[in-house]
Amino acid sequence: MSKNGLFLISIGLIIFLLSSNAVTGQYDLLSIVTAVTFIIFGTVFILKKMLSCKIKLATLK
Repeated sequence: MSKNGLFLISIGLIIFLLSSNAVTGQYDLLSIVTAVTFIIFGTVFILKKMLSCKIKLATLK
């Protein structure tokens, strides 16, 4: 799950970097929304994995 989250975050950052037009200086709103969505889902996946690992460690002690 953690690798999937990192993958989604990296794809979101790449989409965000490519969402701007260098000539006109304008951003594509749909690309930014898509990038932010990928970043949020990736962060949720990573936080879920971290929380489940902490719970497993707490039960082992």
